[in-house]
Amino acid sequence: MPLKPGTITESQESVPAHLRASNITPVSPDFPPMVMGQSDWVLIGALSITPFLLFNTESLKHFLRLYDCYAGHDRTLSRRMQQHIDGIVHLDARFGTRLDHGLGRAGGTINGNILRLHLDPACYENDGVMYQFCRAIDHLLACFSVQNNFILLEIYRQGEPAVLWAFRQHVGLRSEM
Repeated sequence: MPLKPGTITESQESVPAHLRASNITPVSPDFPPMVMGQSDWVLIGALSITPFLLFNTESLKHFLRLYDCYAGHDRTLSRRMQQHIDGIVHLDARFGTRLDHGLGRAGGTINGNILRLHLDPACYENDGVMYQFCRAIDHLLACFSVQNNFILLEIYRQGEPAVLWAFRQHVGLRSEM
């Protein structure tokens, strides 16, 4: 049974008295198809790039802008995404080697990159929104690194020397060719 945006569904089956079910949020509009325009194919083609292209401030910002599929459908969300991306002030990447405690590899070393991302907090509604944005970037970067490399992302507020958040080390998700 298709639901219209904003409607809540009611159970059409008999449910035992000790069980209760309810919608968590109202139904949202459909997300636009990803391959409607020329720029969407660029996004799909970007899946083959090397992660080192994303370790530059402007390259990362340009790449993240490819994920803004809302410009023609939800301008408010699109502006908010652009504002979050504009909040990236500087990305510093350095190569490193760490001990690997993964399954079957305990005690060996693993090569990878330690990334320091500096953000302008004025571009985010609050620290929670900034944290969500950083988590998305953290997982995105792991998708572009090969399985025998790690990514370690540290977040800094603009102008502050102390680490705001240090995400746990991720091993790359891309298989080697």
